Amino acid sequence: MASKKAPLYMVTWRCTRRCVGNCLYCSYTPEHAKDTEVNTKTAKKIVDQVYEFGSPWFGISGGEPLIRKDIFEVITYAKNLGFEVSLITSGFAFNQQKLDQLTKNEVHTAVSIDGNKTANDHIRGKGSYDKATHAMQKLSENGILDCIVTTMTKHNINDMEHPARLAEKYNARMVVYHNLVPVGRANQNMPDLAPTPQAYEKAFNQIYDLQVELAGKVKVNVYAPFYARIVRQRNPTNFWDWFQNGFLGKCTIGANYVSVTENGDYRSCGFHEGYRLGKLFLRINLTRKKYTYTISMKK
Repeated sequence: MASKKAPLYMVTWRCTRRCVGNCLYCSYTPEHAKDTEVNTKTAKKIVDQVYEFGSPWFGISGGEPLIRKDIFEVITYAKNLGFEVSLITSGFAFNQQKLDQLTKNEVHTAVSIDGNKTANDHIRGKGSYDKATHAMQKLSENGILDCIVTTMTKHNINDMEHPARLAEKYNARMVVYHNLVPVGRANQNMPDLAPTPQAYEKAFNQIYDLQVELAGKVKVNVYAPFYARIVRQRNPTNFWDWFQNGFLGKCTIGANYVSVTENGDYRSCGFHEGYRLGKLFLRINLTRKKYTYTISMKK
């Protein structure tokens, strides 16, 4: 890897906005639909920049990454540099050919699913649950299923156990829960999606119980800032150690997240589409505990 150690474990590239799904809470926003995808050559330059930064992991998200025709060319390029590569998919575009490529490149693959079949198919479309669980099974059989990712809505809020049991069944390393963030389509569909405060309270306590039960078997991560209050109430003795070292629900701006959009913009928030600080490529000056970004507006 690069000679300097980056202050971030992973940099994520949203390789495409295109998707074969139509999730009700997608953070897609029409005003950014004009953003064009970088070509393969520029995608490899992004990989080079992340390598220079020093992060050991290169993440790939979307949209649906598996519909990008050059995705495995870029993945192979990243692997040849020495990266660990992760990718998240809904399972819609998953097939044997893509499984073979993911397995060949040892891509740590996550699958998005939003609860049981009824809840998931309401949010993601009919048949999506079966596609997602099929992908989980095949990825698990090939030893590359990394995690299962769930967004909490009023349609699945009463059954937070289901994604954790899927992770347990298919030997995923981790299960990740996101609270609903009112951006993109989620903002438009909030009346049909938003859980009540009381439902969140019950769900987060259920997730805490799962976190304790599955410790050492399946890691339970929660990307929700208000989950911290639940943990402090349930386990005040170990709270601060967990908060500093194990909690991923804090605001990412200026902290533990860097991503690159499909057109090469830099952003430090995974949800706010308008919060962009310039065109890649990043030039990073590292100190022991501090880093700064100098953004070049040149492609």
